[in-house]
Amino acid sequence: MNPIYTGKDVSYIDTKQAQRYGETLLADAEAWATLASLVTGHPFPDAALDKAWRQLIYGAHHDAVTGSESDQVYIDLLTGWRELYDLAKAVHADATDALAGSVAQLPGDTPDLVVFNAATWERRDVLAVEDPDSSPWTTPGCPCPPYGRTANSVSSYRRCPARASRRCRSPRDRPEWTRAAGATIRNEFYELTVDPARGGAVSSLRALGRAEAGRELLRPGDIGNELVVQEEYPRHPRFGEGPWHLTPTGTTAARSRDVTADIDVERSPAGSRITVRADLGLFRYTQQLTLWKGVDRLDLTTTLDGYDGADRLIRVRWPSDVRGGLPVHEVADAVIGRGFGFVEVDSERFPWTLDNPANTWFGLGSTARVAVADGSGRPLGERSIGVAELVYGSWDEAGELGTGLAAALVRVGVTATSTIATGPRYGDLEVDSNLPDVRVAVGGPERNSVVAEALGWDPAAGRELRRQLAERGVAAVWVAPRASLREQWVPGADLRDLERLPLLVVAGDRPRTTPRPSTH
Repeated sequence: MNPIYTGKDVSYIDTKQAQRYGETLLADAEAWATLASLVTGHPFPDAALDKAWRQLIYGAHHDAVTGSESDQVYIDLLTGWRELYDLAKAVHADATDALAGSVAQLPGDTPDLVVFNAATWERRDVLAVEDPDSSPWTTPGCPCPPYGRTANSVSSYRRCPARASRRCRSPRDRPEWTRAAGATIRNEFYELTVDPARGGAVSSLRALGRAEAGRELLRPGDIGNELVVQEEYPRHPRFGEGPWHLTPTGTTAARSRDVTADIDVERSPAGSRITVRADLGLFRYTQQLTLWKGVDRLDLTTTLDGYDGADRLIRVRWPSDVRGGLPVHEVADAVIGRGFGFVEVDSERFPWTLDNPANTWFGLGSTARVAVADGSGRPLGERSIGVAELVYGSWDEAGELGTGLAAALVRVGVTATSTIATGPRYGDLEVDSNLPDVRVAVGGPERNSVVAEALGWDPAAGRELRRQLAERGVAAVWVAPRASLREQWVPGADLRDLERLPLLVVAGDRPRTTPRPSTH
């Protein structure tokens, strides 16, 4: 989980794509096969699923999906992923066909279709239907209105319950996309504007929801969806290792903001889209930005043509304006806080870029926050936390109190490292694999020397601690750092100095009443 071998997430990218595609298809196939067996009595394909899972697990080992394998191993893995795909696809088709046959036909003699939603939540989304040849969407009672068409598919708006299917009329109408003027598109949720003079990058992205009131989602004066091409060392300049590291030189080879793009704006009953085309010199690129009617999402694709270089890293940049937000990443079975990466450094000088992978999505926000109030209870603000150092007076106390606190933090997505007050602090990239953004010290100043030191340079926090202990017997006091996280979180950061990070002190007035901190 820690960002040491950052290149492993992009090296041999086709292996990652094969593994992920097979994993998703197989999980869905097994779920539908289980339902088909329970609902329709369809035979459960245990042998096919067993073989498919074995191929998936075989491709997940250390020298496979990590992208550090030899050419021969790579070729061997491809055959396993192909068999995984073939088996999962066959099981998926067989199970969904059995389930579709059990769904009641809609009245009338016009063809219809069954929509399956494998997610565990209700989805409102666009559905692509290939080669429709049936009745128009004007049939009374059909909940699925027409939306649009791209290439040989019709896209239609659907609402489908979690892990379920529903039957709808199949469309015959094929509404076309039509050209429109300007450089702005919108739906009920977002308004987006691109700037052709800056490579077709997004110059404005506003949220239109009732609670958002037109809030701009990009940092003031900056642009989004920008392509940045960075030069890389062929091997890590300090460690001599290969493609499982990201090794930027600190030199930017090209940025899409420096070229002029051609843009096409199109609209249809489905929504609106902008297509951006430009030549960056190193390659040509095409970007498509789509806002579907009724869907709270901006769809983006970027296609590169004509690139035959090496030792370059291509990033898509989105400088979002989420004040106080920290990176959050979805991992296999949770959402956790992360730290910001250092993506424009020279890796010879600063070897750790702190790039972090995510399972299917990442963003800016918080998994947990600390709400800060004054002595009267008046709210002063909130502080997102993502990675914590837990400081105890001794290892005995860490054993007694630390497990519960660390588990409570993990449940809300905060990973933590336990230390003791007399030991070294967490936050030196020369020895630590990531950086904390907050410290939590357990115990009063007489039991925890870190607390005593912090209250020494913040007397007001010491007075507040004593007040809370006198009134309630327990206390939680926020000791502010000497500078903001933005100022402290820099390449090569050393955050071991106590004043560099905020400190949350939790204490009781005597040992048996020391609070066992919990998170909500």
